[in-house]
Amino acid sequence: MTLTSPTNRNNYTANGSQTAFAYQFRIDDATHLGVYLADVLQSSGFSVSGVGNDAGGNVTFTTAPANGTKVTLIRAVPYTQPTDIPTQGPLSSDSLEKQLDQTIMQVLQLKELIDRTLVQPPSTGTTSLQLPTLVASQFLGVNAAANGLLWGPPPGSGVPISTFMQTVVDDASADAALTTLGGGTTGKSLFGAATAAAGRETLAAANSRDALVGLSLALNGTDPSNDIDIGSGVCRDGADTVDMILSSTLVKQLDAAWAVGTNQGGLDTGAKAANTSYYVWVTMLVVRWCTTRISLAG
Repeated sequence: MTLTSPTNRNNYTANGSQTAFAYQFRIDDATHLGVYLADVLQSSGFSVSGVGNDAGGNVTFTTAPANGTKVTLIRAVPYTQPTDIPTQGPLSSDSLEKQLDQTIMQVLQLKELIDRTLVQPPSTGTTSLQLPTLVASQFLGVNAAANGLLWGPPPGSGVPISTFMQTVVDDASADAALTTLGGGTTGKSLFGAATAAAGRETLAAANSRDALVGLSLALNGTDPSNDIDIGSGVCRDGADTVDMILSSTLVKQLDAAWAVGTNQGGLDTGAKAANTSYYVWVTMLVVRWCTTRISLAG
């Protein structure tokens, strides 16, 4: 007998109906085969055929493994030497060859295990990667000298997380986290607003009739002597029943009679006068702007 193939394992994915799975390597005893389902070693529920055959045989399950289950067949020769070589007596060549084959099988088993472990590249020399003593809730990392391993806090966690913040971090959704933080309906709506304008609308809806969000006033850059810019924003109507929303900046002209729209007149009556204050009013139907001249003279 010889052992010419390094094959030591076969992997399959069950389809829910297949019961027989081939192993394509020699075993000299039915117990020398490790049978795994979903990486769990099985001790019953199957039979093994083809023992002693160089081409291997089959593992046949009594019940077909479930669809999608990983089926793994690995040679598992005991790490022993059962051959007793006599002193000054006949030595069977078959017994000697069988023991040599078993030794190679054991070497192949070790190779299969090593192939599934972390291995340093040849250039690193003999640096030890022995694991330090386990520490609860710590992450494995590399020490400052880059020549060993250590346990430390999670990456980026320079400060331990407080007990309260742990209750936020483990929340499954933003809504749950906002609830933990004490956020009410308005706060959650504001947090979820897609735009600044939507956020301002949310704030205005939650405020009283005296609330004003945005709607800032500024001299127009093109005609500062006659035009004013009114920034986007939201306010409530006098009856506190309607949100009046301006979604973008509006330009009104103080030297022209009021008309609907931007870059249109904004004076409700009379003519623009010097040393005079003007009030900006929000009107209904659409967001419109009207400036009323009020004399400061007694």
